[in-house]
Formats: sequence, C-alpha cells, structure tokens
Amino acid sequence: MLKFIKHSMLSMDSVEFYPMVALLLFGSFFLGWLVYSIMMPKADAEAFSRIPLDVTEPKDQSHE
Repeated sequence: MLKFIKHSMLSMDSVEFYPMVALLLFGSFFLGWLVYSIMMPKADAEAFSRIPLDVTEPKDQSHE
C-alpha cells in the first residue's frame, strides 16, 4: 500500500505544495484561536472557567 502511495505522490507535479498548505492551515487555525482567546473579554473567560464546576441542572428534564 505504501509503495502505491509513494509512487502516486512522486509522479504528481508540485507535490511539495501540499504539505506547505496543510502546515499553513494548521498554524493559522491555532494562531487565530490564540488571538481570539487573548482578546476575549475577561468576563467571558471567567464564565468559561466556571463551566466544569457549575452544578446547576437543566430546567427542562423532558426527553422526547
């Protein structure tokens, strides 16, 4: 299986382009998430930090 993939990749033109695009997408996603979390209002960050400790039950317990 690996020989088939390797042969297909080597026969493609500009195959070195794909890892670069994948790395840029991966990096830009996490960089955007970092900027979002830094610029988030402090009140929202505190509310998110309390979510695991919140013991309130949902008001609607009916399951249809």
